[in-house]
Parts: sequence; structure tokens; C-alpha cells
Amino acid sequence: MISKELFIEVYGEILDRFDSYDGRIIDIKQYLDDSIQVDYIMKGYSNSMINCYSINIYELAHKCKEWALDYVDNIGSGRDKSKLNVGWCICNNGEIQEYAKTEIEAIFKACQWILDNKDNN
Repeated sequence: MISKELFIEVYGEILDRFDSYDGRIIDIKQYLDDSIQVDYIMKGYSNSMINCYSINIYELAHKCKEWALDYVDNIGSGRDKSKLNVGWCICNNGEIQEYAKTEIEAIFKACQWILDNKDNN
């Protein structure tokens, strides 16, 4: 699942265009129909006034990969034949490898790593 911080970093500028969005995300939910729902507080209301925005998970993963290329030379994913997991690697003067159960999860993990480490590079 994508973190609130990563979602805001990658997709926040689109939410900022909504007249009702005040910058506070309450929750992000992933559904079986490959959609992500982002619940956010509406401008001028307390935490009891929540609106939502939905995005296709594949569109979000693509936007994450585009965002990542601002910070690293290459980001890729592929299946490790010895494991039933999808691996991701980030190439930027070296290589970092991790594993996830799905390609989407691998992309989100890779981008989270970039977000957590972008000030160190």
C-alpha cells in the first residue's frame, strides 16, 4: 500500500487543484477492483467532513515511476525465478534490491525508499 507521504509527494499537486481539498489526507484504501480511494478533509470543515478521490492503481504506479526518475537514473522491476516474488531495483550509482508480492507493491516500495533517502543523495 502506498503511504500518505508518498501519495502527497507524487499526486498531491493534482489534489491541490480541487477547490474542496485542504491538504489533509485521512486515509488511503486499496480495493480489489484495482482502485485506490483517498479520503481527505474538505476545505473549511472539521475532521467530520470527508470527501474522497479515486484513482486506478496502475495509473498511480505509473505516476510513481515517473516521479522516481527525477531522483534516480533507472527504476525497474522483475520476477526472481528462485522466488515467487517481484523484485525491484533502483540504479543510481549503485543498486538496491528488495522484494514484494506484486509489481505494484514493488514500485511503491521502491518509491518509498527514494522518498526516505532522497535528501541523502
